[in-house]
Amino acid sequence: MNRLLVLVIAAALLASIPASSLPRHVNPEDVQPEPPSKLGLLELYGLVVASASSENFTAASENLKSLLKIY
Repeated sequence: MNRLLVLVIAAALLASIPASSLPRHVNPEDVQPEPPSKLGLLELYGLVVASASSENFTAASENLKSLLKIY
């Protein structure tokens, strides 16, 4: 009985989602590039500094590589 109730509620919720709200294909040429998050970059720079100050140069190098992938 509980499983049937869960299935009915799930079906009702899925049916309530209009088809127009589903994402459509977007032409990549029409999309404006988004700059990286300033807070995310600051966090990565902080990780690099923290890793280097604790003499964990492998982690600092990995964090620098991830920064280079962003740019």
